[in-house]
Amino acid sequence: MPATWTERVFERLAQSGRTLALAESCTGGLVSAQITSIAGASKIFKGGLVTYANAAKIQLLKVPKELLEKKGPVSAEVAIAMAGGAKKRFGSDVAAAVTGLAGPG
Repeated sequence: MPATWTERVFERLAQSGRTLALAESCTGGLVSAQITSIAGASKIFKGGLVTYANAAKIQLLKVPKELLEKKGPVSAEVAIAMAGGAKKRFGSDVAAAVTGLAGPG
């Protein structure tokens, strides 16, 4: 059976000795849950933050309020800022962020 994307990420990071941090918004921690479901995830995973509200993005990830106001929370620029904030907060080698629109509305 082919490896899942999370298994591939885990293997690449583990093989290179690098660590990962995550910042999530609309996924509510789902990506972190998928990473931590892999045996040995503690070798690569430093931590993650669920920053659903803009105030959490500002306070916890240091996303500039002006960026959120100008570009909106669902933008590539904010996702990059979220990842940068997670990388700095957790001291990881790499970071990723997920933002978007959630819900049926």
